[in-house]
Amino acid sequence: MSQIPQSINSLNTYISYYNSGQEQQTGLSLTPFIDLNSGCTSALNQLTVINSVIISFKGGWNQFVQNPVTNMASVFEQDLTVLQQEINTLISTASAIKSNAENLSAQVSAQITSLNTANQNYTNQYNQAQTDYTNAVNQYNDANSHLHGSSGFLSGFLTGLTLGIYNKVKQEMDAANNARNNAQTSINASQQALTNIANTQNALNSCSSAIAELSDLMAGLTALQNGINGAATACGQGATDEKNAANANDPAVINVFIKLASTQVQTLISLGDDINSSL
Repeated sequence: MSQIPQSINSLNTYISYYNSGQEQQTGLSLTPFIDLNSGCTSALNQLTVINSVIISFKGGWNQFVQNPVTNMASVFEQDLTVLQQEINTLISTASAIKSNAENLSAQVSAQITSLNTANQNYTNQYNQAQTDYTNAVNQYNDANSHLHGSSGFLSGFLTGLTLGIYNKVKQEMDAANNARNNAQTSINASQQALTNIANTQNALNSCSSAIAELSDLMAGLTALQNGINGAATACGQGATDEKNAANANDPAVINVFIKLASTQVQTLISLGDDINSSL
């Protein structure tokens, strides 16, 4: 099997990613995603056209081999000229896709690096807030024990301690309580930030994987272009030989054409079968 199925799969993979809507969670401009999706969709549409032409060509060739007639080499040459035009357009589309994919990949990589830094910063903030919260709780409990414990305000009051002790302890408790609330707010904020970053990273990682598959796009399409050009050359030569033959109606001339063109034509037909089974 050729690399064409892999090329088609890479187009479908990106389109599926785009249709999932995850690109809206990347924090990047949507324009590059839209452009790449348009290119992939166009490429699939062009492959559909090429598939249709090859199917028609395959039927004509098989019928010709079973019932050889004259002047068919030039007919096949015309069909393949159409295919050459279509594949050239497809290659141009695929080249644009490759360029757009590389540019978007660079943006995604930069965004991932930035988020990794932000993730570390918010993780540090979360850990510090947890420490601050624990310290504040301990300070509150310590102040509370002084207020109500055996050595606290109630005991001190009975032995004639002033109200100033009570006020000082209450201030310590209030300060510890405020510190605890502030730490909890910081914990909540950092947790939410880390959740948002994780969601964004997931969207970016999915995008990165989808784009990476497009790196193999050209291999299958170039093989298809070579297959079309090879069959076109063989049929073109057959048309020329038929035209220059002393007796173009001689079955031997037709059989020579079939023999010489068969390998290239069967290669193209095989590539067409791969397209047809993958679309």
